[in-house]
Amino acid sequence: MKKIILHFVLLFFSCSNLSATKIARVTINELYNDAEIVAFVNVVSAITSNSDCGIVYEVEVIEPFKNTKINSRMKIYNTYNNPVGIRAGQKFIIFTNISNNKNCSETNLEVGHAGYAALWVGSPYLIDFDIAVKIPKSFIVPPLTLKTQDGRTSNEEISEIVWADKNKFIAYLRNISKN
Repeated sequence: MKKIILHFVLLFFSCSNLSATKIARVTINELYNDAEIVAFVNVVSAITSNSDCGIVYEVEVIEPFKNTKINSRMKIYNTYNNPVGIRAGQKFIIFTNISNNKNCSETNLEVGHAGYAALWVGSPYLIDFDIAVKIPKSFIVPPLTLKTQDGRTSNEEISEIVWADKNKFIAYLRNISKN
């Protein structure tokens, strides 16, 4: 009987540290390698889909990094409810994946890694960069070679945020795309 209790206690404590609700952090290189398309884009429009797409965004490519061309337009979707907050007129660096969602008739390109692979590019306040890339550090590991600065844009964000200089971040992506 003591052996059974000991096995139960050991099993209980060995399983108590498991967590299935946390998204694994990925590097920018992993995002790039996992993505079907990588680009710096301008959001042209956002519409709520009638199918299981969530919100569908039409984007225009400002600078392509992987499998797309400059000035091309594409539709992407994001079914996840996260603080990315994509709106028309904003700029993002996107890492999209081909989706297995057969119910989304508008497009099969989905924002990768639970929606966190859409990195906002803009002018943060109280940050030393004029134009910067917002990286949710809780989900994405910033490149060690880039100087980042801590900072949030609102109290509503659930992830730790760091900012990287836009031009240096884009140069980093250009370097990845050459290899």
